[in-house]
Amino acid sequence: LPMTTLKKAILLKRNPEDKSVLNKLSPEEASRYIESVDFCNPHMLVKDERKTNLRKQFFKELFNSLEIYIVNTAAPIIQSHKAVKEEILGL
Repeated sequence: LPMTTLKKAILLKRNPEDKSVLNKLSPEEASRYIESVDFCNPHMLVKDERKTNLRKQFFKELFNSLEIYIVNTAAPIIQSHKAVKEEILGL
């Protein structure tokens, strides 16, 4: 089976008060962010301690193997697209 190796992760946030469009995050910063927004999943059915610890461990391992960026989607769409295309993807 063909496999794809992840190299980069792009997290999205929407914060009109934050004027930055793009930031690079450390694995620790990304883990803290993903936890603070309920793992970017508003539809989780189980939020007990065991499941939360499993999710934390999963994202910790994932983020330790990737470059992580966060894009503020409150910026005009052209700025967000340009940041992803040029600064993250290098196109």
